[in-house]
Order: sequence, then structure tokens, then C-alpha cells
Amino acid sequence: MDQTRTAPAQRRRGRPQRLPFEANPTAHGPVDVDVRLAWLLATSRLLSPSTTELPREAFLERVREHGINIDASRISRWESGQLAATHKLIEAYEKVIGLPDASLWAASRLLHRSAGADARSALRPDHARTSEELDDLFDRIEARSATGGHWLRMTSDLAHFERVYLHRTTWTTLCTQLVAELTRASGVAFFRRYEAACALLAHPQGGRHLSRSLGRFVLHPDAQNVAPALTLLREVSDQAAGSLVLKLMSEDNQMLRRGAIGVAASMAARNSFPKGTHDVLEAHAGRELGKGGALTRRTDAIDLATQLPDESYERLLAAIPEPRVRRRVEHARETRELVSRELARAVSEGIATFAEAATRRAAYDPDQMLRRLVRECLFHVQRERRHLAAVLLAVSPYGEPVARAILDLTSDSDELVAAMSWSALRRMGHLLDRRRVADAVAREQRDGIRARGLVTLGLTAGPVHDDALELMVKTARQAETNALRHAAVFALGMTDHERLRTLAEDAPELARPIGWWCALGPVIHDSDVRLAS
Repeated sequence: MDQTRTAPAQRRRGRPQRLPFEANPTAHGPVDVDVRLAWLLATSRLLSPSTTELPREAFLERVREHGINIDASRISRWESGQLAATHKLIEAYEKVIGLPDASLWAASRLLHRSAGADARSALRPDHARTSEELDDLFDRIEARSATGGHWLRMTSDLAHFERVYLHRTTWTTLCTQLVAELTRASGVAFFRRYEAACALLAHPQGGRHLSRSLGRFVLHPDAQNVAPALTLLREVSDQAAGSLVLKLMSEDNQMLRRGAIGVAASMAARNSFPKGTHDVLEAHAGRELGKGGALTRRTDAIDLATQLPDESYERLLAAIPEPRVRRRVEHARETRELVSRELARAVSEGIATFAEAATRRAAYDPDQMLRRLVRECLFHVQRERRHLAAVLLAVSPYGEPVARAILDLTSDSDELVAAMSWSALRRMGHLLDRRRVADAVAREQRDGIRARGLVTLGLTAGPVHDDALELMVKTARQAETNALRHAAVFALGMTDHERLRTLAEDAPELARPIGWWCALGPVIHDSDVRLAS
């Protein structure tokens, strides 16, 4: 039997033994930053092919070559979370293990930002780059050969200075290019650019210019992929961002409206809205949750509902017409998960067990953090927490086998499980084999789930085979729903294949969205990232 069916098979065999780590598997409080970063460092050293056979002392010696004062006692404290990791240490791990530049750094920045606003500048390099080094970074960006690592280094260096003079046209060009690249980047290429954008948003001057670029991008009448740019709005602390999100939630454009609800949930969790807006958030969440149809399209509204203060939440709950939706919201508010505890535990156990076997981790020593991250990546009610868990998994040595196991889960008979699996895989595009993804999409008969699969297909790496192209083109021409048609054009747009232009000629109603994709360009995976073969 195909090993990637471990996760669903495990679930069907019944409830597994409770794990000691799972006393509170999806805590309501802040993320345990130091513990998760320590886990990432330790697993990267112990399970990466380049260092898995390397004796500890040999690894320590290589780290010392990068100017780190390290010994057996100190590495144990760093890799157990007892001692906070520095930027210099993280950079040394990346170099010794041979990981993509700034991949661990981007993950550590995301972890620290998740801990609160006062942690946004954490793990910044101790010293700014020289003018010559900055010139090189700007040259790469201008030549459009910069990786996400280059972007992150450039914007972090700018953050060293409270005031930086760049001509306004330079600021505009820089920010417009970053937003455009972020929109079509996938996997590690996306994570690094997202953190670069966050670093720029935190800068007094750069933040203003980037905010304007974001506004222009999401409000373009032909925009086809606004989610990455919209998500950045949650990182903007001023009231204008909150006002824009509230405005977008009332848009007739369904793509903008749904995207804004997800951002609003994140902002509500951070208390970024004034107190007087809770009734507005309640009304928007109630409108989405009151609609009929699949739960898969209402997970952001469920997230927003769980963030409301008690009085607003109780009113909203009483107004939900469908008992099944009302029970789902109550469950999510109580457990912070979208599915039952038993289902979440069984699925995460099966996937983690498969990933451990694939990386040859000792079976007698199960990785409890791996189980927790898989569980959060798939089922946490907060989109932001799902993203955080997915990033940590994607840059860890477990990333590829976890992605393979989750891909198998996309065919699950439970539509919510299938939908959340496809959503998780969007963050792991560099780890997925495009042919296997195309096969999974072709087998899927549920329109809503197939649409999610097509979006993921567009974000994956590798050659686009004829059968996958035929699937995209046929769906774009014959889809009965706007969501499915949009997803097919998304997948074609990310490939930038010549069939995209042919489709525009054959289907004039798709000419404007296809024109937007042609102007944007294909998916970015970055040249320094190892892609799935």
C-alpha cells in the first residue's frame, strides 16, 4: 500500500493513544517562540542530509568557523530553548547545513513577530552592510535576479536607519516590485519576501511607500491574486489599515471581501481594531456564517467569530441559522481547532509517523513538536497560526514527507479535511512534485476542492505536462462556477504558458484577467531553493 496513505488509514483504525505533549495541543496564548526555534535548529542539524552523519564535535567546529563561541553545553541549551538563539547563530546554522540563504532567519522573524509588536525587530543583524554591499543588493533587485534572501537582507539593512534618503520614484519602484514578486512567489521564496516586506513596513519611510503600493495593487480592477498583498495589511499598525480592511469587507468583489475577512480575523486577534468596530465585525461574520453551502468557504468567518468579545460573540452565535455551523463555531471557540480533537490527533499522528520514517528518525522517540505543528498547520482556527506552523514545517527536514502525506489527505471524504489539506500545501509549493499534484486534481470530482487543488498546482515547481495543461484550459473554458474558473486561470497564469495567450484569444471574457497574469509573470521559486524532483 502507498505509504502516503498513512494519515487517513491511521484515522480509520480508530483513536490513537493520547500523547503527553497534547495536554493543551493548540494553546490560546502566545506561541512558544524559543522552543519552536530551538526545535527548528535541532531538527535541521540532526536530520538534514548534509549533517545527519556529522558528529556533534565536527558540527561545532564548523559553526566556530563562523565566529560563534559554542560548545556541547551551549548547543544543548540553544537546541532545547533554554538559551535564545541569536541572528549570528541562525546564520551559521544555515551556512553549515547548506540551507537557502535567510530561510531559517525568515522563519525566526515570523516566530518573533507572532509573539507581539515589541518583537518585530528581533534577530536583526548586528551591523548594517557596507554601501558596496547595499549597491550589490540593489543591483540584483533592479536586474530581477534577487532571491528572497537578498530582499530580506536589503530591507533589514534599511531598517537599521530611522531616516534613509531614496528618491520617491525609487521607493515606488522598489515597493511595487516587491509586492508583485510576493504575489507570485511560492514556498521559501514567498516566506523570505514576506518577511522582507514586514521589515520595510516597520520602517517610518519605507512603510508609507509600501502601504501605498499595497493599496494600488489590491484595488486594481483586474487583479486576480490579492491574498498575499491583503495579508500584509495585518502588519500595518495605523488606523488607516483597519479602515481599509473594514471597507474591503463590504466590497462587491467576492475575492476582496473574503480575503479581507481573513485579515480582519488576524487583526482582531491582535486587538488592532478600535472598540467601536466590534459590531461591524460581528455583522460581517454573521453575514458569511449565515450563508448556506460548504463550511470550507467559511473558515475565515469562523476565525473572526471566535475573536469577538463575549457579548458580540453570544449575539452572533444566537443568530446563526444552521445548527451544524453554530456547533462548529462553538467548538472552534473552545478548542481553537476546526475539527474534533480525535480527528485532529489521529491525522497529525499519522502524518508525523510517516515523516519520521521518511527522515529515519528513531521510532522509539516520537517528535511531539512535529505532531503539534502538523496539527496546527491543518486544523488551527486561526489562519495566521496555520501559516506559522506551515512555514516551520516547510523549512525543516520534515517538509517534503509531510507535504507528500498531506497531498494524499486531499482526497479525504471529509470536505473540510480535504480543503484544509490543499490550503496547507499552498505554503509548500517548492516541496511538491507538479505531476503528482496534477494527478490529484484530475481525480478530484468536488468543484470546491478541485478549485483549491488548481491554485496549489499553480504554485508547485517542475515542468508543466500536456495533461495538466489540458486540465487547466478545459476547466477555464467549461467551469460552471466562478471560483473554479478563477482557480484554473490562476494555475495557468502561474505557469505563464503559451496556452494562456491562446485561451485569451478563444475566450474573450477571460482576456482581462489573463492580461493581468501575463503582465505579472510566472511563479517564483528562487534559484537557491532545492525544488521537488
